[in-house]
Amino acid sequence: MRLSHDLHRPENSGLEFAMEKIEEIKEEGNHITNMMSHADLIQLGGYTAVEYTGGPVMLFRMGRNDANPEKEPTPEDRLPDPREGKNNILNKMLRMGFSVQDFVAIMGSHTLGFAH
Repeated sequence: MRLSHDLHRPENSGLEFAMEKIEEIKEEGNHITNMMSHADLIQLGGYTAVEYTGGPVMLFRMGRNDANPEKEPTPEDRLPDPREGKNNILNKMLRMGFSVQDFVAIMGSHTLGFAH
């Protein structure tokens, strides 16, 4: 999502504000946030949101790599279309290596994001 062609895809609609904030944190933060990948900062935001809303404190591990900007995602790499229904989305996520618990966490994070 850090690249404009991904950020402006229909399934990423409304994320411009969040990515602007992540860029601000990366550029204007401290020596640690300057070294973190965009993927780490996005993940840290999710952990922070869970903790802030009363969820458990989770161990955060840095080290995620940002996607290669040279590699164009294939249709299999794209997010599932929400109009496909929850079972089709779950099946696609399972094929991508996510667990059912991961799926529930992602759906919950979308609920938190929408509520915000």
